[in-house]
Amino acid sequence: MASFTIDEAKVGELFAKHLGDLDEEIVEYLSGMVAGCDEPGEDGSGVKELVAPFLESYGAADSEEEAEELAGKLSKMLVDENILVFQEKKVKKKSKLRRPIQAAAFDDDDDTWGLKTVKNQNKANSTVESISDAIGDKKSLQKFHKKLEKEKQKEDAKYAREEEERARMMNSEFDTPVQEANKNKNIRNMSKDVICPNINISVGGGKALFEDAELKIVYGRRYGLIGKNGVGKTTLLKHISHRQIEGFPSHLSVVHVEQEVVADEMTVLECVLKMDVERETLLAKEKELMDKIENATNADSSVSQELQAVYDQLIAIGSDSAEARARGILTGLGFSPEYQMATTRSLSGGWRMRVSLAKALFLAPDVLMLDEPTNHLDLEGIVFLERFLQKSSHSLLLVTHDRTFANNVITDVIHAENQKLVYYKGDIDIFEQTRANQRLQQKREFDSQQAKRAHMQKFVDKFRFNAKRASMAQSRIKALNKMVLVDDCIDDPLFTLQFPTPISELNKVIEIQEVAFGYGGDKDPSKILFEGADFSIDTSSRIVILGPNGCGKSTLLNLILDKMQPVKGYVQRDPKLRMAHFAQHQIEELDLRQCPLEYFLSIFEGSKPDKVRSHLSNYGIPADLAEQKIGSMSGGQKARVAFAKLTWSQPHLLIMDEPSNHLDLESCAALMMAINNFEGGVVLVSHDQHLIEMCADELWVIKDRKLINYQGTLKEYIKWTIAEE
Repeated sequence: MASFTIDEAKVGELFAKHLGDLDEEIVEYLSGMVAGCDEPGEDGSGVKELVAPFLESYGAADSEEEAEELAGKLSKMLVDENILVFQEKKVKKKSKLRRPIQAAAFDDDDDTWGLKTVKNQNKANSTVESISDAIGDKKSLQKFHKKLEKEKQKEDAKYAREEEERARMMNSEFDTPVQEANKNKNIRNMSKDVICPNINISVGGGKALFEDAELKIVYGRRYGLIGKNGVGKTTLLKHISHRQIEGFPSHLSVVHVEQEVVADEMTVLECVLKMDVERETLLAKEKELMDKIENATNADSSVSQELQAVYDQLIAIGSDSAEARARGILTGLGFSPEYQMATTRSLSGGWRMRVSLAKALFLAPDVLMLDEPTNHLDLEGIVFLERFLQKSSHSLLLVTHDRTFANNVITDVIHAENQKLVYYKGDIDIFEQTRANQRLQQKREFDSQQAKRAHMQKFVDKFRFNAKRASMAQSRIKALNKMVLVDDCIDDPLFTLQFPTPISELNKVIEIQEVAFGYGGDKDPSKILFEGADFSIDTSSRIVILGPNGCGKSTLLNLILDKMQPVKGYVQRDPKLRMAHFAQHQIEELDLRQCPLEYFLSIFEGSKPDKVRSHLSNYGIPADLAEQKIGSMSGGQKARVAFAKLTWSQPHLLIMDEPSNHLDLESCAALMMAINNFEGGVVLVSHDQHLIEMCADELWVIKDRKLINYQGTLKEYIKWTIAEE
């Protein structure tokens, strides 16, 4: 039988070379998927079948045929360049026994989840003595024992693979019966803690993200995974969810919410309820038995008994309350009763991401992993998610830029830094204080040791050649050599953002009077999004617009930007006004094939390279990064390029729609400082509670189709909103 090896690092290099338009994370994901392929095929056909659908869905190919062709070329390259290598396994000649062995003693067809292994081992052990008699000499006996041991190891390996596959099937992300695991007493009694030492993760090109890092998850604790953009937080979550972390317990159910649900004709509610596979199976069995009873000519007591057993199981798992629980989660995440009955095909990508989140919350896995879950939620949805997670008894791994959300949810912090994972008790605020104290203590210890070493070295230099004190100098040299050095505490470079000063001074830049907007015009009151908008904006304004998703917040921004016209009232702008607009789609519009320097020189004709470099450096894009392809950058780095682009014109007014979504905590802090230091006006739509609290001077709320100036604080607004629900 042929065995094979796949060099993941070389796969990454090959894919990065030929799929350069794809994000680095996608290339890394595809490389890991290929490296974990069980049946690649000696001609690479298995790799082709595995990769082709992803090439089309990720946009590397425009059609299924083109994806098939590209996948075929890539898989052929893997074979031709010896990245995928097959070796023929040498089969040793079997030595003949001097007397026959009765094989019937070992015959057993029962192989249910490895039971055959146990039975065969028991039979083999009980007959070793009789078999020994059949062996003519000691050498043959030793050969037999070795053979028996090899067979045992083979069976053990097979059993382990079957158990691993069973666990994988039971713990698959969404559509396999995780609930079955809870029925197995042995699995239920196993520890749900995670301790995985020596984690090593590299991405395409051999860049190491983690080296000998240790993953520790105490069951029931909620961990915030933090670190700068690009350190590997999302990659670590993907490796855990794909079962690529050595030593991760296979009996634990794991869900990583990273992709929106498939768009089909299933309703949102059905999509969530389908997650309870045990309930779905029992309901299908109930229907099958009911059909049997209805179609039977004679009463069959065994069918009735089986049906009663199904009813008992449905009662035991709380089947009647499942729909209410699913509806409760969906309502909390912003789905109205009508939306819950809508098909997933009719939803936008953001709403389908909410469905994925609802499915994960409904499933309640042993380890739930959320990567920026607040990006697709409004403030009300975030508050619901906070409270839901606080009540959960399962483990949580959370990556989020929302500081307040993290502080309200997590019990511990995992800091990804220098290719390691460092653990702290408490929330983000406590982590920062603890780390600051640790670094201060380290600095003191370093300074103290350096002073001591300098003093000892001074003595050595002075008396090394003094006959009377040479022995004392020698002892100090030995002490210096044996001294365990304390590392110097080098402060992390502080990342900053700096918005440029507006090109000229203006006072009141926009006047909005009695504005109303509706997609049906003013003739259809039912389609009015909001009315009564009456306020002004000047260069000192710090306005945040609040309200549930779909109420018209982004529409109001478009009215301010003159991209839409009101159906009532008017918007008056200063003729000299320059505005800049930041929205999520602008990150997607960046040319991924160019580096930031090339991109700016192409869109801002006549601009000078030195001026572009200087401008980019104000947004955390240093000279080396300015010449790196945008497609290879992290989401946070792309966001910085987008910020740099929107402020190139030195605007008087910044209009921002969810500006913190792709930033890490450090970048969010820099954004807040930049907003507060900006000499122009700012209008924000954001659900980031910390950003709102730090930057907003005015809160404008769209509620019941009215735009009102809310006079309280953000916390008071949240209490007011929840009290009215």
